[in-house]
Amino acid sequence: MDKLSFVISVDVDGEVKRAGQLYNLIVEPGAKIRDITHDVTSKEIVYKEDSITFCKAGRMILDGTNENFEKSYALDHPLTAKELADLICDFEKEARVKFNWLGGVDVHHVFFEGLQQLGPKKYRIYWGS
Repeated sequence: MDKLSFVISVDVDGEVKRAGQLYNLIVEPGAKIRDITHDVTSKEIVYKEDSITFCKAGRMILDGTNENFEKSYALDHPLTAKELADLICDFEKEARVKFNWLGGVDVHHVFFEGLQQLGPKKYRIYWGS
């Protein structure tokens, strides 16, 4: 998992634009996610446990919440890099609508930077812009 890097595409039903003179990408409040995709094709095994949990925490200053969201996946086989990226996209489809980025769904942070292990089989996903 340490070598895995990819970019996601967040498809929303609203116009994506820059936030004023900032380089931050935003979408209007109320825009919905249609899909989140990636281009990972590697079949290299990157995760061998029987389950994985992803966690996301709100940041009071940026999104007005300090709530947490997590989702667990039961696994019946080791995950390839592509399968792990698929699960991460599935998680983000639910997580990103629960937290705001400058008023709307986060369409700005799309560079997968890695996972931080929070506990056994439990990870926080890091995104860059």
